[in-house]
Amino acid sequence: MNRFAALGLAVEAASGKSIIVITRTLRQNADVLDQLVAVPDASHCIAKTRRANGEQSVDYLSGGTVRIRSHGQGTRGMSADIIFLDDGVDQLVSVPHGWACLNASLAASPHAELVRT
Repeated sequence: MNRFAALGLAVEAASGKSIIVITRTLRQNADVLDQLVAVPDASHCIAKTRRANGEQSVDYLSGGTVRIRSHGQGTRGMSADIIFLDDGVDQLVSVPHGWACLNASLAASPHAELVRT
C-alpha cells in the first residue's frame, strides 16, 4: 500500500466507514497498520489500534474502523462499506468463490465499494 491509498482509507474510516484491507501475506498486515497510523491528517482521530498477530485494526473516534486481513484469513462473517485489495491480491481472489465471499461482506452496505490496486 502506498501513502496515498493509506490517506484515502484513513479519511474514509475517520468519516465513519467500515473498511477491510486485504493483503497478500500476514507479514504485510503490520506494514499496512503502520502506514495507516502514520497518516498525519487522520492520526488525531484514532481511538485505538490493535496489533495482535492476525488481528490488526485501527478504530476511529467516529466509529469507523479499518480491519487488516491477509488473503489466507479471508473475510467470512465480516461486513464492510469498503474492501481494499492491496497490490496483487486480486490475482489470488480469482476463483469464483473468492469473489462471492467478498461480495457477501459488502452486501449489507448501502454504499459498498470494492477497490483493487
